[in-house]
Amino acid sequence: MATVGYDVHVYNARAALCVVPAMSRDGKTPTVNIEMARASSRGNEFLWDEKLIVQVTRAELPDVLAVVLGYLPGCEFNYHGERRNKGYRLSQTPSGLIVELFSGTWGRQCVAVASAERFSLATALFRQLQRQHGGISGEVLSRMHDSIYRPTRISTGG
Repeated sequence: MATVGYDVHVYNARAALCVVPAMSRDGKTPTVNIEMARASSRGNEFLWDEKLIVQVTRAELPDVLAVVLGYLPGCEFNYHGERRNKGYRLSQTPSGLIVELFSGTWGRQCVAVASAERFSLATALFRQLQRQHGGISGEVLSRMHDSIYRPTRISTGG
């Protein structure tokens, strides 16, 4: 899968996360790949040759962005990959955002995403969502996304 630039890297003691702008397998839809590698036994490098890769689908991308922006408490998507045995979860915690990847053979691994990295992650996701919609202006796309994911206050009158 060819990348389109603007990778986001997050490193923790046990694992490293890389979110890479990519095109869908059919080459028609801008999206992102979420990649994660475990730390080596020495702890000073990551096993990128053994990484797990999950591609976010067109339908999942807006929800993933909504979790990163704090509009949703979390999301989980399963049945990815050729054997449909991979998946990922994003969740809000009191200390921040957690990204978890898992598969039947690889197990589970998670990385905490700090605020500065979260901003970069949101930017990368937003750019790919913008590309999915023909380069729609950032302002219009942002308003659309906000109107879908922000809770609405309905006046009850009186």
